[in-house]
Amino acid sequence: MRKAFQCTAAILWCILTTGAAGAQSYNGSIDGQVLTADGMAALEYVSIAIYQSTDQALVGGTISKSDGSFIIDGLAPGSYYLELSFIGYTAQRINDIVIEHPKQHKHLGQITLGADTQSLDEIEVLAHRPALEFKLDKKVINVSNQYTTGSAVNLLENIPSVVVDIEGNVSLRGSSDFSVLVNGVPSLLEPSEALQQIPASTIEKIEIITNPSAKYNPDGTAGIIHIITKKNGTKGLSGVFNLKGGTNNAAGDFLFSLNKNRLSYFISADYYLGNYSGDKYGYRNTFSGDSVYSIEHDGHIHNKFDRYNLRGGMEFRIDNLKTIDINMAYGGRKKWDDADLSYAEYDNFTSSRLAI
Repeated sequence: MRKAFQCTAAILWCILTTGAAGAQSYNGSIDGQVLTADGMAALEYVSIAIYQSTDQALVGGTISKSDGSFIIDGLAPGSYYLELSFIGYTAQRINDIVIEHPKQHKHLGQITLGADTQSLDEIEVLAHRPALEFKLDKKVINVSNQYTTGSAVNLLENIPSVVVDIEGNVSLRGSSDFSVLVNGVPSLLEPSEALQQIPASTIEKIEIITNPSAKYNPDGTAGIIHIITKKNGTKGLSGVFNLKGGTNNAAGDFLFSLNKNRLSYFISADYYLGNYSGDKYGYRNTFSGDSVYSIEHDGHIHNKFDRYNLRGGMEFRIDNLKTIDINMAYGGRKKWDDADLSYAEYDNFTSSRLAI
């Protein structure tokens, strides 16, 4: 009887321990940071995959964050290797990553990727970038390959989340409370005014960031419009002149630049004239006790406005990363409103009609 009890207890113990082992979860993890070969810059969106060393089976993966950091968890005890790849950089493989127990965390430290100069030299890019790109944290308008006139405002007229009214005032996600950066430097002007003073022909691309991170230190709550201007590397004198016309608007601009060694000079100007006409109708009732006062108007309106800007400046290139810029700008705008309206006034007893 005693032997039978001992045998039953042993079997029960085996069942319980087997069930516990089967239900055990693995939470081993590794982390690290991906940097350029010189260790000076973090690499974002690096593809990172982890494989089992025994059968080369893919276990998991991730991409690096904006600061180059990454983490992969849910790893069972075992031996692994890591592969990191990024366009334009030499792929990196890290072997002999051993997780010894289910909850072990292993820190790989800083991992550097060198530029793949050989593959870059062999690639010839023939296609143009699309006019509008949607990325994880921003929209990018590629302007450099387009024939453009007017100012930055004209480039934003047909962009999602941006609204431009007939006077050239810009709102981002329905708000005029946003920030404007020019080559990473915050503009001191009002957002719409800053955009109106930048000729479209001088712009390389525009980034629209509607959910900016803390690194931008945004003043505006609606987001950031970042203007990146062209860097003209051609030595000597160069220029461009544009004209544009339509049934209700006309525009023109020019840009001349002189590049000599480390010094660059530029001068640019733009002009925009807009005419907008239409019909207008309105009706209003005012109640005062038993009296009702009504006013009705209808007719034709005509709005006209122009905008002009003149900019000039110089740039001194200390090295590939440092420059000194001096820029000056002058501009203005005018608006004319004309209306041919007929007003009719009514109350309980009389009515009158007045043309203005």
